[in-house]
Amino acid sequence: MKHYLLLLLLFVSFAVQAQQDTTWFNKYWEKTIKDSAFYFRPLVRQSSDGHYLIKDYYISTGKLQEEGQYSDKDGTMQDGGTKFYYDNGVLESEGNAINGVSNGVWKIYYKNSGKIRSTRFFKNGFFKGKLISYYPNGVVERKEIWKRGRLNEAHCYTRTGKDTIYFEDFSLPRFPGGDTAYEGYMLKHMTYPDLCKKKQDPWQSICSHFF
Repeated sequence: MKHYLLLLLLFVSFAVQAQQDTTWFNKYWEKTIKDSAFYFRPLVRQSSDGHYLIKDYYISTGKLQEEGQYSDKDGTMQDGGTKFYYDNGVLESEGNAINGVSNGVWKIYYKNSGKIRSTRFFKNGFFKGKLISYYPNGVVERKEIWKRGRLNEAHCYTRTGKDTIYFEDFSLPRFPGGDTAYEGYMLKHMTYPDLCKKKQDPWQSICSHFF
């Protein structure tokens, strides 16, 4: 009986500690309580190379939302490889960044099939080299060559693989982790102007982005 009670106390103690070490986020990646959470992050530990391996999960399914290397414990400065997942557990995108700036190959996948949707190469946050995107059936949709962030050459193909007239890529750019991750990123990094703080005036922020 004493042995059983000891095991029970140890289990309860471990569960309470795990709850305290977990960070809860709403869908905009603002910290919140468990009952209002959309995502959760277990205790983050620093590795021997100084990086922090951050793992975020969907609270609804317990599946991974992100797994990546960061230079800070709060996960604001990506520095290494990162993978993002759809809520169904399928890999959404994967790539590398240095000091928060995309570098190297990034791959994006279709949600339902998990097939490759596009591959693109970045250097210091700008497209460089080949960008290839695919139809859901796996056939190449377009091939582009980028130099210094500018489109240099492009070819488009039909769903059956035949060369066709070039057409603009009308798919909207997607922030790694989706729209909610983008909103959370903006909330974390936008700063309220000191002048507006003093005057307590309403203000509007206009943002421009490079994809």
